[in-house]
Amino acid sequence: MLWTEESQTALWDILKKPTLCLQYINDCNIIQPCICIKCNKPMELAMSSAISYLNMYADGIFMKCKCKFRCKVQLKPPYDDIGTNVINVIKLVWSHWNRKEYKEVLQYNSVSKDIGCREKAFTDVIQATRNRILEIQSHEITQIGGKGCIVEIDETFMNKRKQNVGRMLQNAIGGEQVVDQNEKPIQYWIFGGVERRQVDDQSKQPLKGFYVMVQKRDRKTLEAEILKHIRPGTMIYSDMWHSYNNIIAMRDHNGIWCHYNHFSVNHKRNFVNPVLNNIHTQNIERRWGDLKQHCKRRGYRTGGVNSSIKQRVSEYEFKRNNGVLKVSQLIKKLVE
Repeated sequence: MLWTEESQTALWDILKKPTLCLQYINDCNIIQPCICIKCNKPMELAMSSAISYLNMYADGIFMKCKCKFRCKVQLKPPYDDIGTNVINVIKLVWSHWNRKEYKEVLQYNSVSKDIGCREKAFTDVIQATRNRILEIQSHEITQIGGKGCIVEIDETFMNKRKQNVGRMLQNAIGGEQVVDQNEKPIQYWIFGGVERRQVDDQSKQPLKGFYVMVQKRDRKTLEAEILKHIRPGTMIYSDMWHSYNNIIAMRDHNGIWCHYNHFSVNHKRNFVNPVLNNIHTQNIERRWGDLKQHCKRRGYRTGGVNSSIKQRVSEYEFKRNNGVLKVSQLIKKLVE
């Protein structure tokens, strides 16, 4: 069924109506299949507003069999250990996934109070969602570009200590403090690329990109990431960082020429190539601003100490590459 759940009111109305609520939960595919222990047949999801059922089962939702045996519902991972009922889980996922685009961190206690659950349930849902997205992203390497496609690449510094003053930073790649020979913390870069929409492309499909954490931005490191994430034959736009000088001559691990085309712009003089004004990296630069705002809105300060930045970067990549996902589609994708 095509659900109109873009607004909070629309989703809450769906979950209030028993018939629609059951159909919506089934479409989310979040319930663990259950076999009756009496007749060994598959059980179905059911809902009742009777006081006896409300006292016995959370929100009156339970599994039932034709032999009249009933039992509690079990959620699929990653939401199987959340200490609240399935309707609250769906509402909490919606609240996390559809946060308003503002800088302030969403208050967990206000959301939990509105939904009617514990604050810990909200934090558990957020952590479970992020962990699952990170797991999916680590198994699915994002590849972009190809023949006739343009990809902009760049790198950004997510945090630094100005004038060597401030709190020591953790390395988010391993989650531990990493120092060099001079006992200074090794800080990390995020290297990324984003496809540029073609002039004749009228579709509204999201422009895919990749964002990976690297400790160095030397030629060896960045070329390895380019080979991993950008398809052969792609036209690549970048700034004039020296690690990009060999892109045209790059070969893959089998020694086969990758046929990359490469154009660059000197950011010390211009933001756009003065000769060919379509050569720039404005799109990927904009993504860096969006990424940092995304991290701040989700409780991470780009200058603070936090080893979970990798989760937020992965979450941002997942969200941008999948476009506008409805919560039912999101949950179905996460529990697969």
